[in-house]
Amino acid sequence: MWRQEKRFAEDESGLELVEWSVLMALLVVSLVAVIGDLGGSVGRAFGNVQSAMADEAFVPPGHGGEVPGNPPDHANAGGNSNP
Repeated sequence: MWRQEKRFAEDESGLELVEWSVLMALLVVSLVAVIGDLGGSVGRAFGNVQSAMADEAFVPPGHGGEVPGNPPDHANAGGNSNP
């Protein structure tokens, strides 16, 4: 009887599996926390971009800074500063 108990106490098979399982569980919990936090940050960033684009008129590159919907000022097109 004592021999079996001693053998059971000295047996370390399976401990490595438990250690790896605990390590993986900690890794999963950490990743869930990081991804959740990162997801909130990305959502806020896209929200900021969306509200900034809604507040400002978007001028595509190469269009001279003219705002769509506002006609360009051609009163001085000829370079004549005296009307």
